[in-house]
Amino acid sequence: MNFYLLSEEIHSDSIEISDDQVHHFKNVSRGKIGDSVKVFNGKGVILTGTVTELKKKNLTIEVTNREQKELSKEALNLILCVPKKEYVESIFRSAVQIGIRNLYLIHTKFSPWKFKNSPRLDKILTGAMVQSENPFLPEITFLNTLEDMNSIKGKKVAFLTEVDKPITKSSDAILSFIIGPEGGFHEEEISFFEDNEDVFCMKLPAPIMKAETAVNFGAGFLKGLSF
Repeated sequence: MNFYLLSEEIHSDSIEISDDQVHHFKNVSRGKIGDSVKVFNGKGVILTGTVTELKKKNLTIEVTNREQKELSKEALNLILCVPKKEYVESIFRSAVQIGIRNLYLIHTKFSPWKFKNSPRLDKILTGAMVQSENPFLPEITFLNTLEDMNSIKGKKVAFLTEVDKPITKSSDAILSFIIGPEGGFHEEEISFFEDNEDVFCMKLPAPIMKAETAVNFGAGFLKGLSF
């Protein structure tokens, strides 16, 4: 089984876990003393160790190996215009599993609800991390306006159902991609993208998709291209 532990608690050679993960280890995974486990901190550290003590509400892991991974230069940023509420958890989970570097959230004119972060979403992120063994959690940032995305470095691609432009290639690598809400983008927002020299506008070569599908399809599509 894998565990998540806050960054500042992961430097010791003997680590104690004392949260809901203990219950899962004991009663779901049927873990026991002597089991080999991994511990992640979401910032690239992976610890390998052995469970040496197991109590009702906590367990102890003796660390036998420590690694520091580097974030891939190909990792993408996702700029997500807040979609339907029922898709958010799935998108957060996928963002970790496909290795999103940073997740930016923004309300656009057709966003159907006002996003609010919650402890449940934090658990979804960390749960997806330990399940997928991705050593990095994406940084979550909320943008107040579309103009705020200009502070995000690098070229971006906006996947728009409202345009039908051919795919163009650039010598500049795409670092971010933009997924809109189910209602699409307002014409003013489309104009903003089209007037922005750092944004490529294109339509995905697929039927109209739900946001949770478009995120995975868009990331895979970009990784399959050489811009």
